[in-house]
Amino acid sequence: MAKIYGYIQNKASEAILWHGSMTQENAENFLTSRGLSVADHTIVLDATGVDVQAMIDAYEDSIKTYSQKRIEEYDALNQFELIGEDSINGTTNHKDAILAIKAKYPKE
Repeated sequence: MAKIYGYIQNKASEAILWHGSMTQENAENFLTSRGLSVADHTIVLDATGVDVQAMIDAYEDSIKTYSQKRIEEYDALNQFELIGEDSINGTTNHKDAILAIKAKYPKE
């Protein structure tokens, strides 16, 4: 049987465990060699038209804590520039940006 690009996904968590060229036998061996049940996983042998990387990214985002999500957004801010501009202009852009991030990702 020819190898086809596909992926293996956990049914419960939706985590993508592996993706790449595989056969049904390769996929099943991958799972069983790690002590995992084939029945608990979805094996998709032909992922043509499926954005597997988007599935991986969505899963990874879903398991991030609120603090990890906040940190990513804080890092994207140019906080020193915002603080400086607020100091000069009498504005509250830095404070507002921080509060918006905290509201977007409240403590769990």
